[in-house]
Amino acid sequence: MRLLSRPVVLSLLIGLTAAAFIARRTASFLVLRPDQARLTPRCAVTLDEPDASSATGSVRVPARPALRVLITPVLEGRLTTARYRPLVEYLARRVGREPALLEHRTSSEVVDLVRNRRCELALVSLGSFLQGERQFGMEMLAVPQVAGEVTFQSLVLVPASSSASSLLELKARRFACADTASVTGWIHPAHWLRQQGLDIEKYFSEYSLVVGHDEAITSVASRFVDGAAASSLVYERLVATDESLSQRVRVISRSAPLPIPPMVTHPRLDPALKLQLSTLLLGMQRDPDGRWALASMGVDRFVAPVPSRYETARALVAGSSR
Repeated sequence: MRLLSRPVVLSLLIGLTAAAFIARRTASFLVLRPDQARLTPRCAVTLDEPDASSATGSVRVPARPALRVLITPVLEGRLTTARYRPLVEYLARRVGREPALLEHRTSSEVVDLVRNRRCELALVSLGSFLQGERQFGMEMLAVPQVAGEVTFQSLVLVPASSSASSLLELKARRFACADTASVTGWIHPAHWLRQQGLDIEKYFSEYSLVVGHDEAITSVASRFVDGAAASSLVYERLVATDESLSQRVRVISRSAPLPIPPMVTHPRLDPALKLQLSTLLLGMQRDPDGRWALASMGVDRFVAPVPSRYETARALVAGSSR
């Protein structure tokens, strides 16, 4: 048998130790499916220590409750965990809870999770916020500021080779959006078409519902569809990471500025925890760890919400439901 040299053995030991450390760090972070969000704040699962359920048949209850944060990308669904994990870990550490990131599927599911108090904090789409605010008083805690702005736009995009220059030239074409409850992805362009006296139900030859705004944009770039509407925040973020995208798609219309989707909570969240979270969010830019989390999300800072800025969007959504 050939014996390993001392340097090789040492390298193996270092590698195994590092792997164990990384596994331990990762195991302390929960990513929950919507059906798992029923875990109450005082009954979260932690993977930091050996599982005792094999002997007792039950799930061990940790000493600390979870801070369940629901992120709605609206935003890049495939990149949710990587982009927002630092935020969830930062907030959980500061309030003395275990970090838990909730996954989502649809806008209605997001609203229901907040309504039923299955999360303490949520970054939701503009449409989800307006729906939740109307139905049960969903409350804004803070608003992301991106590139110095607290507004964004609905974009209509087509393949770069398309001759279309407006939505009016996409009649009987294939169209994609992330969610029919999305203000930027559907409600705004649909409202514009109705203003032209057009029947939105029969306007396009095919409607494609995709996972997120990122997929709506890449569907256009790949010519799977003839057009799509999406958030300017997501488009600009994708172009920043893939410059070739701007050569494969073309923006043919932009909406007036809309308020950026806020960080929200249930109105009956424990007042002390609500104040803690609000204070932390609004002061993140003054803390080194907070700045790291903000940079991971592509956010400058969080600012205090101004409800009056959402009036135009409220009217837009109200008009679309008539």
